[in-house]
Amino acid sequence: MTPAATTRPSGATRKRSPSREKQPTQCSSPHAVRHLADGYRSTGRLAEAEACYDEALALYAAADEPPALDYANALRPMAILKESLGETDEARDLWQQAKSLYATVPIAAGVAECEEHLARLG
Repeated sequence: MTPAATTRPSGATRKRSPSREKQPTQCSSPHAVRHLADGYRSTGRLAEAEACYDEALALYAAADEPPALDYANALRPMAILKESLGETDEARDLWQQAKSLYATVPIAAGVAECEEHLARLG
């Protein structure tokens, strides 16, 4: 693929790198989307956070073999968000999924945190 050329106001042309030729409207990296959601959540923009977490989780779910740790780390903050919103059934399901994934890695601290939340949620 040949990089596209752009014309500057001076009339000079400059080649654009292939990675900048096409600006996607959605991010295809679930890891990046999850971090964007974390930023929204930390600033109280909960609706935007939830939408980004949904997108990240959908991207992980659609992957052939998503990295278990990354997937668990995306489930965890969505579970925290759902729990804070009082959506306990959804939070419980997310914590259970995260616990299963943390157990496969294995990340004992992740499993323990999930168990603590699950115990509180009943």
